[in-house]
Amino acid sequence: PREIRFLLPVDLRQVNHGERRLAPRRSEKRPIVGHGGIFTHRRELEKIAGRDDLDAAMFRAGFQLIGRELSTAFCLRSLGGQEILTRFNQNARRNVLKAQKDGVLVRITEDFPQYWDLLQENLQSRHAVHPTHTLDEIERLRKLFYDRVLLVGGYWNDQLIAGVVLFVMNRFAAHTMYIGQDYRFNEHRALQLVIYQAIQECRTRGLNYLNYGISTIPGTQGKQLNAGLHEFKLRSGGESVFRDIWQLEL
Repeated sequence: PREIRFLLPVDLRQVNHGERRLAPRRSEKRPIVGHGGIFTHRRELEKIAGRDDLDAAMFRAGFQLIGRELSTAFCLRSLGGQEILTRFNQNARRNVLKAQKDGVLVRITEDFPQYWDLLQENLQSRHAVHPTHTLDEIERLRKLFYDRVLLVGGYWNDQLIAGVVLFVMNRFAAHTMYIGQDYRFNEHRALQLVIYQAIQECRTRGLNYLNYGISTIPGTQGKQLNAGLHEFKLRSGGESVFRDIWQLEL
């Protein structure tokens, strides 16, 4: 049978004992209302209600929830440049300062061939997989969408030792792919500084969100988690977001 699939984002903070909730940050001062024992913003409560209506309508129409990927995103709304680091946890902030002290320099770079060699080695040795894009494909995308496909690289002694590829999706958000590092130089904590500078690049562009991507293992429908990767994203100020997969057989 043919299949139709939808990927829907759901804020993980909305989930509590099987029900969707959304708890506010302590620093937020907008009016809040009570909701089932959990306090939530009125505007956000309306969004949750609308989302439940959509899920209910899809369920009645015969859709089945077949998977739930765990993604992570960093919210930049109303954040100044100096405030970004406050979203990182203490260890992540320490790693950013460590990288700077060790002389790691971060910049937008065209060193895709060198970085793809690093990625290939890491993915093959650790997960027995290859990057989704070949080097030729990512370089072609870079040429076609020059200012929207960026390699943020971290250098130590002029050697590329960490990086992340940014895809600027629209005027609101960017998406990360291919977060990686040369583990021989892990002591310099370059990757943490790369992520920090990637967030700064998004802020400079006036974006509201940086999506860190999923931490669940592709192909498992969210049932297997790369816990180390997810923990790194949370330390880097990310907030968990469900991406539901609905299926309809025709």
